[in-house]
Amino acid sequence: MKSTIPGRLKDQLIVSCQAREDAASAQPVYYARMALAASPGGGAAIRAHSRVDIQAIQHSVMLIIAIIKRD
Repeated sequence: MKSTIPGRLKDQLIVSCQAREDAASAQPVYYARMALAASPGGGAAIRAHSRVDIQAIQHSVMLIIAIIKRD
């Protein structure tokens, strides 16, 4: 089971790199920096929620769990 993504993430830290839209840190460049900092801190995956954020984060880390939120 370790070869599947859920198997590799079992018991691992998933870091959420997102903020409310009105937060000062709600900018893709900040999410990318948070993702980059999370990796050496033990983060196995990054949770992100918009295409722009995901694209920014992809340049910093290898694994992203993308969630496109809809109202």
